Amino acid sequence: MKHFLFVMLALTLMSLSSFAQENIITLSGGYTFANPEGSDELATGFRINGLYEFNLSPSKVAHGLNLGYILNSYSETNQFTTVDFKFRTWALYYAPKLILGNSDKFKFFLKGALGMQFSKFSSEGAVADLDVSDLGLYIGAGAGGMYYIQPNVFLNLEYEWAYLSNSLYNDGFMNTAQLGIGYRF
Repeated sequence: MKHFLFVMLALTLMSLSSFAQENIITLSGGYTFANPEGSDELATGFRINGLYEFNLSPSKVAHGLNLGYILNSYSETNQFTTVDFKFRTWALYYAPKLILGNSDKFKFFLKGALGMQFSKFSSEGAVADLDVSDLGLYIGAGAGGMYYIQPNVFLNLEYEWAYLSNSLYNDGFMNTAQLGIGYRF
């Protein structure tokens, strides 16, 4: 009987530690621009992100999984024709975050990004149309802030710089400014 009570007490105490974990879901979107190699033009567009994070309370480090859709486009015109280029990218990456600040209303953060991206490139012009797909590495870093509207709801503002490595971007760099809403539970 003592053994049974000891096991039950141990399981109860171990399960209490799982309540100390906080989960965070953030949905955001914003403006993005990239400079694909081989072009003098700036590819601009939008980005939509979904981020799921967890951190062991009261830790300042959160671990997240991000899934985002990015659409960038630009046009090149010469004396004969105009060619429209589009980059559609799905990015899936691990996003560790360091949360700074002790305020209940506003917190800063620094984050990283390491994962994969799947891109589709299309060009439409007077001579020929082209559609190709590729995948590659996604590495990035960002910074931002969280403004708490309620104890568990916050506005998220962030800037992210990313390096995309594949044959379509030709090792291109991407910058994103995003605004979103998050929920902590």
